Amino acid sequence: MSAVNAGSAAADWRIGRAAADLPYMMAVHWYPERRARLEARLLERYHAGLCAHGVTGYSLERLWEDYRLSVIGHLAIPIWQQTLGLPPAIWWSHLHRIIAAFEDLDCATLLA
Repeated sequence: MSAVNAGSAAADWRIGRAAADLPYMMAVHWYPERRARLEARLLERYHAGLCAHGVTGYSLERLWEDYRLSVIGHLAIPIWQQTLGLPPAIWWSHLHRIIAAFEDLDCATLLA
């Protein structure tokens, strides 16, 4: 980044659900109180940004569904971390938070 361009930008080249990185940040790393306070607002802002940059045919409701589906997939992260030998201080809190998100967001209904 040059001194002339002091802004920031991000690019996500991952193939998969559009919302996969969001639950990794919010559902795995944030405690339920923080997630409850910020999650909906940030998803709405993310969706507005997608629309402002030309994404069409992707509703906010679909973003929420993708987010919830990604929460289900992220249930495996703490298990994977434990199998890698990471200390419980890392994976145990991740497990607690992702299970809380799974329950808060009623993700089990997506498995039916």
